[in-house]
Amino acid sequence: MTVSSAKSQRQAAVTDIPAALNLYFCAFYACVNLYQFIVLPLWLLPMDNRWGWTLAPLLLLTNSFWSLIHEAIHDLLHPDRRVNTAMGRLFSVMFGLPLRILRSSHLLHHKLNRAPMEGTEYYEKEQTSFAAACFGYYFQILGGLYLVEFLSPLLFFLPRSLLERFKRRFLQEPSVSAILMQSWMQKESWREIRIDGAASLLWFGLAHPCMGLTGRCS
Repeated sequence: MTVSSAKSQRQAAVTDIPAALNLYFCAFYACVNLYQFIVLPLWLLPMDNRWGWTLAPLLLLTNSFWSLIHEAIHDLLHPDRRVNTAMGRLFSVMFGLPLRILRSSHLLHHKLNRAPMEGTEYYEKEQTSFAAACFGYYFQILGGLYLVEFLSPLLFFLPRSLLERFKRRFLQEPSVSAILMQSWMQKESWREIRIDGAASLLWFGLAHPCMGLTGRCS
């Protein structure tokens, strides 16, 4: 594929983005998050604990909420890239992870899909044992990957020199982890991850005192 044809495909994809509909979805999910983190604990639960049951149907919206972020990762949420990035960062913060981490890891997955470097379902007998390979495989598919992603923003509040030493000592080159860490440690990425990570911690951190106020009021 030539550069011009790739550019034409990109322009066609941007033209096909249903921007108005996506903005309606953004407004809807913003309201959902405000409801479950602020309105419900501060106003409704103190009146009647049975309002807590309204969280049950919201669980069904988790996957489509991720789909909204997924569109932002691929620059398909809104044709204006600045709006796309702003909305993606906002909802990623509400999701619990900086957009920069989600975007780089997801796009690298697309780039290396089915490549030996990314494969988790097979292993080299000369490099690792069957037991170690099984542990790594099941740890990742049963939640380890998401746990690592969820905790990763905390790493960026550590000194960069410490992370550099960690990368050199524990992350094998070449590997997906090493590539991602190198990308995240670039100056612009580092700054954005820190800002969005702090915003996410603040967002979820405020939920605890809100629930505490509910307990005192009920």
